[in-house]
Amino acid sequence: MAKIYIDTNNQTHPPAEFLIENKFYDPKVIGKYCEEKDPHLAYTAYKRAWGDCDLELIELTNREGLFKK
Repeated sequence: MAKIYIDTNNQTHPPAEFLIENKFYDPKVIGKYCEEKDPHLAYTAYKRAWGDCDLELIELTNREGLFKK
């Protein structure tokens, strides 16, 4: 379901809002899916993992230049 929210990019319920509020998705799977589509969404998904995706988060921020995040 998270992939559908990301692909449709609904303005009434934006994907970033969905990723922050919904706790019923696997951050590693959704983060990896979002890396090519929108690195900021991938960052949000990895950050939501509360430490389980720290390596993925560091790799993403270094590769995409998201140093401020």
